[in-house]
Amino acid sequence: LALRERGVATIVAEGKAAFERGEIRDRDFRFFGLSLIGAVNMVVFDWMARDPRPLAEPVRRSLVDLVPLLLSDPPESLPGQA
Repeated sequence: LALRERGVATIVAEGKAAFERGEIRDRDFRFFGLSLIGAVNMVVFDWMARDPRPLAEPVRRSLVDLVPLLLSDPPESLPGQA
């Protein structure tokens, strides 16, 4: 639990700093941190349980790409939608 709390604290601090720089909107960064850590744990668990186990690099890259997607604000509407 201590490791998880350190990870969450880092995410909270980085999220607040990004908000203060005007890069992202304010949100519950603790909830975001817990959600991200939970998602990463499940992805790694799934990766480890697969037989044959896929290469690690595509999984790592997908997780790295996930963070900015989760932090970005969704567009008000997608093309073709009102």
